[in-house]
Amino acid sequence: MSTNRHPIHPAGTGKSRAAEPPTCRHCGGLDGDDPGTASPVEPVPTEPDEPKLVFTVEEAASALGISRGLAYQLVKTGDIPTLRFGRRLLVPRARLAALLSDPQVGQC
Repeated sequence: MSTNRHPIHPAGTGKSRAAEPPTCRHCGGLDGDDPGTASPVEPVPTEPDEPKLVFTVEEAASALGISRGLAYQLVKTGDIPTLRFGRRLLVPRARLAALLSDPQVGQC
């Protein structure tokens, strides 16, 4: 009975060719290789001209020219709009731009 050496396929199931050893179609490693030793996946390149849709609170603070602490105070009071994803607070670019273009902002 053969032992499973790979979490996705059992050892020896790759199509073998005379010149090439069988490879795993999932991780690219040789059949029976430890999947942890496979080369890391390349990140998907992003367009450098494409603006981010959201900022972290720290990035928004930097863009606004205010301190990180003040930015978190403004988030707490609702003056900077945020979205929560799990534990992350993100500031939508469009809502931040709309906030800055509002003539009522900063007036008492």
